[in-house]
Amino acid sequence: MDFMNCSVASGWTEQVSISKPRARAAAVGFNEDDLYNGIGHLFKNGTFSTLHPCFNGVADFLRNFDTMVGI
Repeated sequence: MDFMNCSVASGWTEQVSISKPRARAAAVGFNEDDLYNGIGHLFKNGTFSTLHPCFNGVADFLRNFDTMVGI
């Protein structure tokens, strides 16, 4: 992300601090009419869907979470 590289953000060490602006940029890229709505809004209005195959890895992780942590 060019903005991150042109600012002090390129030196951030916390992954979550780096991921949030990237996610925000992606959300804005899908929602030009309202730049202030976040990713949750894109799921609510149907732009994004948890049924998309790209979320299969997350679903598998959550499905097996109890076993992985020994619950």
